[in-house]
Amino acid sequence: MTYTPQSGYLGPPELAVYDARTGRRRGAWTLGAVLPVILAVVIVAFPKAGIPAGGIPFNFSTLIGLPLAALGWLYALGNLRRPIDMIGGMLIFVALVLWTGGFLFAITHHNIPLRDIAMMMFAMAAVFGLGLAPLLRRMPEAAIRSVRFIRYAVIFLLAYAMLQIAFGADAVAINYVTAIYGADFEEVLKKHNILHGLDTYKIFATYQNGNMFSIGIILTFPLALHSLRTLPQKLILLALFNIVIVYTASFSAYVGALVINVMFFVTHQRRVAVYLPAMVLAAALGGWLYVGQLCSGATNCALVNLLTSRAINRNLSENERWDKVSNWFGSLDDSPLTLLVGEIYQTGPTIREVFVFSVAQNFGAIVLILMLVFIFIYLRPLRVRFYKAGFYAYMISSFGESAFWATPTAFIIGILLAIIYVLDSQEEEQAAQDLLSDRRSTA
Repeated sequence: MTYTPQSGYLGPPELAVYDARTGRRRGAWTLGAVLPVILAVVIVAFPKAGIPAGGIPFNFSTLIGLPLAALGWLYALGNLRRPIDMIGGMLIFVALVLWTGGFLFAITHHNIPLRDIAMMMFAMAAVFGLGLAPLLRRMPEAAIRSVRFIRYAVIFLLAYAMLQIAFGADAVAINYVTAIYGADFEEVLKKHNILHGLDTYKIFATYQNGNMFSIGIILTFPLALHSLRTLPQKLILLALFNIVIVYTASFSAYVGALVINVMFFVTHQRRVAVYLPAMVLAAALGGWLYVGQLCSGATNCALVNLLTSRAINRNLSENERWDKVSNWFGSLDDSPLTLLVGEIYQTGPTIREVFVFSVAQNFGAIVLILMLVFIFIYLRPLRVRFYKAGFYAYMISSFGESAFWATPTAFIIGILLAIIYVLDSQEEEQAAQDLLSDRRSTA
């Protein structure tokens, strides 16, 4: 599909300069050409690649993603006449004002350790990362090309996760590329990945954290699956996805995967006879991994025991994250204004897992509402399509684990929002053209 400044489609891509005689793009086209590769490789496939300095890991995904997101927010702020950019501009402006005020108040009234200062920085960086949505939305051709490269990234992540399952995470790790660690890879395993009582750890691919990986793959997988052409390809990838999700040992991921599988079933209901064998294949392969003990290097517990422990026998009444939510609600009695403007530095327990309440605690209800409206405008969730299944799954599973404040979740959300918006707009434009052609043919 050709996009021209005269077409009115999403407005003119700001990075494209058009030749007045031919109408073709010229000049500053390079960012739009390389951006899909950068986003897929640096942010989706290798989000934890980087270098340590002074004991602090500097991820390339953050170093590259933040300037690109800043460019996107500048575009939004420079085009406030469009409702979608007006909401985006209001979101980043209000978030910056509240964060700056809260940050200055915190460092002048509290003796804050360096780690907490870094956490406050990361909180703003997460909101900032959504700026990839207005950036990529203004380059529709780049957004469409991004789908293919994200598919490659998802296939790589699933294949790499299977290698971790088969041979052990330490056996396939590449320092500074798939993970950043010191002399011993054990420090990666011990950081939020150990499953106590099962003598094993979560599979985390290149994300260094099983929960973050599960969220990243839940978000991106439906788009990758949608982009495949044939049903057999989709069934194979879906089987791999389900196996890998089990070994992430994340109950939130199990819920998200259930949503994705149900949506796939519904959208392929006319071909259910082919869908069911794929589930049998996934179960058979999972059983083979268990019986053959191919996963003994990475997880020496049975697949059935893993599922039983993380899903069936899980005691949901003993949930620390919801205790923190309850404590936060109780603290609002002493400071009701905090509900509106948030508190970027918490002296009490910090809500990190539950998306809605964590945003409200850090930035207040005003930013939360603006963020949800921002997501709603891009996503158009009432226009149900399978490539949006990752977002439906994320919004449900984010009540258990959102990973929003950790790189690269916010960047991935921004990328996918733009792609979904472009795909929806492209579909609407095609439908309008088909309708016009039908009218002309019947005239």
